[in-house]
Amino acid sequence: VFSDREIWIGTDRRGLIQYNLRTKTYQVFSEIDGLGIGRVLDLHKDQEGNLWILSNALNILKTNRRFEFISTISPEVQEIQALLTDHKNQLWIGTQTGIFQLKHEDGEDKYEPILPEIEANVLALYQDLANNIWIGTFGEGIFIYNPEDQTMRQVTTDDGLVDGSVLSIDGNDDKVW
Repeated sequence: VFSDREIWIGTDRRGLIQYNLRTKTYQVFSEIDGLGIGRVLDLHKDQEGNLWILSNALNILKTNRRFEFISTISPEVQEIQALLTDHKNQLWIGTQTGIFQLKHEDGEDKYEPILPEIEANVLALYQDLANNIWIGTFGEGIFIYNPEDQTMRQVTTDDGLVDGSVLSIDGNDDKVW
């Protein structure tokens, strides 16, 4: 079991099965990188979230399970251009029409509009050490949003930006580029 989200099952003939506890769906992995898994004799997870597989065909195999496919995108969440996983492990999604957060409620994925007053084309997302979310837009500069107190300020060409279109934001320690 991984974080009450998924269960991995080793089988005698079908390889691995990943069962999603939220969506109650499963996926069968009979091959990894083109190699047949065969009979799974044992499974273990380590502290880093890797899955260790003991099988008659592959002997011992270590794989990570860091890829997650989210297939239930809502009609409002289209043209995704930026993603951010914040310090609270929440997923922020920047689109051509604004910002959304992925919420897990009642076993379902829901996309909540964040800052609906910003109907900007969001190209970049970054979180600084003070937990501010920096939102780079096409033509409207940068919005700096504090999710704790829900305050926001905008930085534009009037404040010294060379251009109102910000394609990328990154940082290190107390510096933001």
